Amino acid sequence: MKHIDMEAFYPPLLKRALFVIFGVLLIVISLMTFLLMEQQKSAIIEISNTVYSETDKDLADTIKNQANILLSIENSIIHKNSYLADLVSSKNRAQLIEHLQEQYHSLNKTIDVTHFYIHDLELTNLVRLHAPERFGDQINRITAIKAKATGRSSFGMELGVLGTFTLRVVTPIIVDNTLVGYLELGTEIEDLAKNLAGMHDIEWAVLIDKTFLNQADWQQGMRVLNRAAEWFPADESVLVSSSAGFLSHNILSNFNVIQYVESEHKVHQEKSGRRIEQTKLFSEGSWSTGTIALIDVEGKEVGELVVFIDMAEHHSNIFDRSILGVLGIIFLIIALLLCLFIYLVRIDRNINSQHNALKDMALTDSLTQLPNRKLFYSFLDRPCISHI
Repeated sequence: MKHIDMEAFYPPLLKRALFVIFGVLLIVISLMTFLLMEQQKSAIIEISNTVYSETDKDLADTIKNQANILLSIENSIIHKNSYLADLVSSKNRAQLIEHLQEQYHSLNKTIDVTHFYIHDLELTNLVRLHAPERFGDQINRITAIKAKATGRSSFGMELGVLGTFTLRVVTPIIVDNTLVGYLELGTEIEDLAKNLAGMHDIEWAVLIDKTFLNQADWQQGMRVLNRAAEWFPADESVLVSSSAGFLSHNILSNFNVIQYVESEHKVHQEKSGRRIEQTKLFSEGSWSTGTIALIDVEGKEVGELVVFIDMAEHHSNIFDRSILGVLGIIFLIIALLLCLFIYLVRIDRNINSQHNALKDMALTDSLTQLPNRKLFYSFLDRPCISHI
């Protein structure tokens, strides 16, 4: 009878499971690495979306609050300066400049008043405190026309002839129930954006659609404001201003493509009549960008406020937290596999013990514990087999 090695047919359970265990461990580590990357991207996108939404809301609130402040100041100027009505009625430019210039500079420093106008009854400009050399032109802006038509204060965001997007508040100058002219104060979008930058730690840029601009007038306005007046024919928008020097034309002219590696997705949100376009961009600089539509008083989208978020610190924090989480999970998996390993070793020992017991029962007499005929024949077969 031929001797049969049972382990050749039935190898230990641990040997059979070892390959599977290491395969599972490799798959788990690969899966956790993938999930780590996806979780990091999702967290970055969520942070970006939150910042964009909050920035849009805060921009609307900032405009409303600044409008209320300007309206309060205009009422104070009209009622506290008894000479104002006479100077406006007589169109005395020199006296208006002398009496109001210091007040304008104070307002400019304290609450970001960038525009200060006095208009006559026909909305012909008498004085620009922020640019005294320019006067005599007809004011055809919606806020001024509405204030004239209603006899009440009017405010809204408007694009000026020189290409500045400005919050304008126009109040009729009425003294003793007599209308003598109009007082207009304004704050440019750049000054409102500066407040947003401080609130959310962002960089920003203002782009204006060329269809609303005259190239010559816009370039003249930029020179008056001591800003670069770069009118690139291939671009649909012009850069009016930005918060950081690194925001070059090459980035802003096509910011959702140039100098970035991967565009994750775009999301359009309609909220209170304002459009938020969020483009997630990841590069070596770890910047995320999005745009907030600039809507004027007539409801027209005249440009975009481009928001830049430096995600480097967020990347680092999220990565650190993710690594700790993944390491914890991997440690738990290794611990479970170790427990499985120990359990399989014990099963193998138990199987071997039972196998040896069955072998003893097959080759020995259960009563006398002496070798039986089967064992005797197995010894007789071995030399025969070896000589065959």
